[in-house]
Amino acid sequence: NFTATGSAGTGSDLIETDFLDILTPLRDRLVLTQAGATMMTGLTGNIDVSDYSGSTSDWAGENAAAADGGGTFSHKTMSPKRLTSKLMISRQLLIQDSLSVENMLRADLIASVISKLEATILGNHAHAETKPDGLFTGFAEEAIAMDWDKVVDLETAADLANALTGNIGYIMHTSLRGKAKKTVKKSQGAVGFILEQDGTLNGYQASRTNAVANKAAAGEDPAEYGIVFGNWADLLIGQWGALDLMVDPYTKADEAFVRIIVNSYWDATPRRNVSFSKALMN
Repeated sequence: NFTATGSAGTGSDLIETDFLDILTPLRDRLVLTQAGATMMTGLTGNIDVSDYSGSTSDWAGENAAAADGGGTFSHKTMSPKRLTSKLMISRQLLIQDSLSVENMLRADLIASVISKLEATILGNHAHAETKPDGLFTGFAEEAIAMDWDKVVDLETAADLANALTGNIGYIMHTSLRGKAKKTVKKSQGAVGFILEQDGTLNGYQASRTNAVANKAAAGEDPAEYGIVFGNWADLLIGQWGALDLMVDPYTKADEAFVRIIVNSYWDATPRRNVSFSKALMN
């Protein structure tokens, strides 16, 4: 008897197997350009970002000498920092591949660079000369409970620094967005949930991504998540040169491997630190 599920030689070996397209990895939502961060491309030399504290004036008597009203200048230097990765693919896989695995891997390698860049900018890692500081680098404030007052306090902090202009909005960890959707503003006064039905917080755009900094005790799941409010036009992201994708069939030719290498050079910094107010919330 010939059957589709029988032993070899009875028909089962005639059944072809169809493969769906390769399922690409799920990555964190990319939000910085959506929020309005300033992208600077085609850079060559280092970039000095200058800041001026502002001039001051004061009252004086009719013939009294005017006080010196000069402010102070400061600057940050942006310089290229290498973000890179490589993959090794066997020649046999490329020969036998019918699912365009090489194209998928190339595209995903590039996506991994952008994801890592955002996670670094929104992160809380320690300072290192080889990568940009994150917005939460050095942040030492205790976590606070998410409630309506604390959300508005972030806006007030930016407003008190005269920074409430430009591309204003929130970026928060996805876990906080979920909490904001089911937390009421106040039992009295403001009504509704912290996150409005249109996805805004107090009228401002509210983007979310898992790339925002979080904090957890050793061996435990995160319990505190980052939220940032500010003028995202004051976040400068610099790129030196183009994103370089190299296919190297020679270095590992004796082992029948092809290497795919990506190199890119970035830096990021707030133009003004006061343009961003942030917190860890639980």
